[in-house]
Amino acid sequence: MQYLTRPQFQNKFALPAVLLGLFLVCGVGLLACGPAVTPVMVEKPAPIESVSIEVSAAEPSVADLVVESGLPNSCYTFGHYSVSREGDTFRVEIVNLIPDDPMLACAEVYGMITTRIPLEGGVDTCKFYDVVVNDAPYSVQAIAPNVRCKGPLEDYGQLPEDSVVLAFGEKTPIAGTDLALTLIDVPEDSRCPRDVLCVWAGRATAVLGVELDGKDRGELSLTVEGGAGSVSETIEGYTIKLLQLEPYPVSTGQILVEEYEARVSVTVK
Repeated sequence: MQYLTRPQFQNKFALPAVLLGLFLVCGVGLLACGPAVTPVMVEKPAPIESVSIEVSAAEPSVADLVVESGLPNSCYTFGHYSVSREGDTFRVEIVNLIPDDPMLACAEVYGMITTRIPLEGGVDTCKFYDVVVNDAPYSVQAIAPNVRCKGPLEDYGQLPEDSVVLAFGEKTPIAGTDLALTLIDVPEDSRCPRDVLCVWAGRATAVLGVELDGKDRGELSLTVEGGAGSVSETIEGYTIKLLQLEPYPVSTGQILVEEYEARVSVTVK
């Protein structure tokens, strides 16, 4: 009589065990061994974080629209973009892709992606362009390396005709009065850059030196909220209001204090 030893027993039943395992994995539901199924991808508008126009320093210069967009979770991937132009207006669509599977588990990690879009038709440095990205409008200034641009002081609506622009460090007499004002400091400028979406508009503060009848009357600190409107201050019957402070911030550059200009109105109380 021949007895099966342990090694012979293992060899005899190893293949059936493997086949049984494959049957359980592949036969029931074809979970692992069936043909790969390509998921259906759905297009979603990408959330937009910032928009800017960058002009190269090379000649001839080229311009790119630079869009920072978001990927809401780990299942999102960048899809594609489209751009069209009418005069000084660009219309852009940024699209993400996500699998069409409501049961898909996705890590809640917000990602960011930068898309550089070549702009055809020529772009002028320091000029403002209207850019509509995923139906959201932006006013974007074309910025080139080592070029400091100033924003238009009239950019935020109708201004009083008798308003006065104060260049930094220059004493400016106010016509029809004995008053002279000097922009001497900008200690704060937290206004939201033109090319960025913010939850808070921010504010900027200008410090003005005041002279009346040729005598130093100290300083006034005036604040403008988010680009328009401020609380006025009154001195010796003159009401002084800061209307605007330029240049307006953009995310691609830092403003030097001597580059600021303040537009103020002066009325007699």
